[in-house]
Amino acid sequence: MWETRRDITKKIKQKQREMYNLVKKKGIHDPDVYNKSCELDCLIVEYMKKYNSHVFMRFFDE
Repeated sequence: MWETRRDITKKIKQKQREMYNLVKKKGIHDPDVYNKSCELDCLIVEYMKKYNSHVFMRFFDE
């Protein structure tokens, strides 16, 4: 599915920005925010499985 580590990290950062914008618009308790959070969690778990990474790199630095 992903070609490089860079591809998946780019996708994770994109989902983070989308989730942040949803929180600003709709609030933290909106179902859309929850769904976006689940999508982000799935990407992070996929990254951790693929790269045997138990210590997750810092994606929140922008």
